[in-house]
Amino acid sequence: MPKQAEPKFDKYNEIFPTTLRELLSSHPKDGHTTTYKALGEAVGVRQQTISLYASGQTMPPADVVLRIAKYFGVSMDYLFTGISSDNKEINIEADVKQVIDAI
Repeated sequence: MPKQAEPKFDKYNEIFPTTLRELLSSHPKDGHTTTYKALGEAVGVRQQTISLYASGQTMPPADVVLRIAKYFGVSMDYLFTGISSDNKEINIEADVKQVIDAI
């Protein structure tokens, strides 16, 4: 009996790789494109490794995620969720919900 192929998951469109590609295409501070090579040199990994992160083929370890976040001036939670804890609209909405829940 032939083996059935395991289902392939679309990791390319997961939040981390998508957010990373968006940041690479437009740096939050100046809007310029960042190359895999430039980011790799800045965070201490090869450009091929950055390519693997951006395509969703592998996830970086926590220390590299931290260096990527610092490079782009974003939070680690933004890289993983696409939502920053610094996002004022989210915080305002959460505060309003807490007030409503308290009533």
